[in-house]
Amino acid sequence: MRRAELAHVLRAASDITRELEFLVVGSAAILGSFDDQRLPKEATRSREGDITPYRIQDREVIDRIEIYLGEGSRFAETNGYFADAVDRVTSKPPTGWEQRLIRFSPPDANGAVAYCLEPHDCVGAKLGAGRDKDYEFAEALLAANLVQQDTLLARVQNLPRDTGLLLGDLRRAERWVAAYGKPAPPEPATAYALVSFTSRPGARAGRVHTRARGEWATLCGRVGGRTGIDAHRATMAISP
Repeated sequence: MRRAELAHVLRAASDITRELEFLVVGSAAILGSFDDQRLPKEATRSREGDITPYRIQDREVIDRIEIYLGEGSRFAETNGYFADAVDRVTSKPPTGWEQRLIRFSPPDANGAVAYCLEPHDCVGAKLGAGRDKDYEFAEALLAANLVQQDTLLARVQNLPRDTGLLLGDLRRAERWVAAYGKPAPPEPATAYALVSFTSRPGARAGRVHTRARGEWATLCGRVGGRTGIDAHRATMAISP
């Protein structure tokens, strides 16, 4: 979605609801802060604008947006983009997002105004959803220096924990942002494939079959008692 397309959605939503102010969440919210020319393609390829009335939360009004402007509507078929009518509980931005909203008032929206999530709040909320496309969105904006890693990490850490977001998704998002830009750890030289033990009175013999640098090897030796592990390595077979 482009800025001109979001302006069209706002104008159409205002016409059918008689509202002038809307909240924009999802990826379209980034358009409130940056012109199309500054945004990477990953930030504008979505064809939907997630919007809801800003001052009221009336289910009938929200449904009207979905019916007339939503996916599958005549508006969508005619223009190739559409509105996704949401309510405030659908989006789960970082705590304090209301104080950081960006006002977007395009001249061709007939007076309709959008309050868009601030970029770090927008990206943080998307990472909390945990979808692959959201990580692509975040990575593209980080690479373009349109959001900053430290600020984004702080916002991800402030995502609400009591609104249905999965704890695993939140932890994954934190780890991902913290590790962004750092070199990947080296691959281990040895991958353990099989561990087997045999027991007899007074001792246990252990074998660890490993794949290391193209060869299959075995660590053999006594395991147990106070002597710990006393093992040696013997090559079993060469495998490319």
